Amino acid sequence: MSYVSVCLQCESNFTKRSMRDPKSYCDSCWSSRANRINRQNIYNRTKQEKVSSEEMRIRTIEEDVKEFKHIFDTYMESVGESMKEEMAITVGNAITDVIDKAYINIEKSVEEHVASEFEKTNVKFTTQLALLNTRMFRLDTEINLLVQKLASIIKKNELKGLEVFTRYLEQRGEKE
Repeated sequence: MSYVSVCLQCESNFTKRSMRDPKSYCDSCWSSRANRINRQNIYNRTKQEKVSSEEMRIRTIEEDVKEFKHIFDTYMESVGESMKEEMAITVGNAITDVIDKAYINIEKSVEEHVASEFEKTNVKFTTQLALLNTRMFRLDTEINLLVQKLASIIKKNELKGLEVFTRYLEQRGEKE
């Protein structure tokens, strides 16, 4: 025979087995009583699965694999951090080496370019200087000849130098 009572904790109705039971808690509120009753009462028991030894081994192996995976992941993270730092140092050194070599190559090419451009301009300037030099030489010879002619005319005619020069210029203008 069962007796209905009110749970002191959740205030729900539940059945007691006897009046002698001093506790007034339902099965869900008083777990130790529920476990005890479940052991005694066949109909109120939760079904327990029978686990074979192979399934237990598989479960333990899966748990070990999870644990090893966690350890491996943390190890890889720490190794990954150090490898990233080493790779950054290596890549940084390689980049600085490449930049140094590129700077040297650029410097050489700039020097070669400047030297070739300087040679070109130097050739231009020397040709222009040679032209100017020959023109100056011709002009100097013409002036010397002119002075000699003027000197000879002045001696012959006994005229003043300015008058002789103007006559010479007029004669020369007529020839051209």
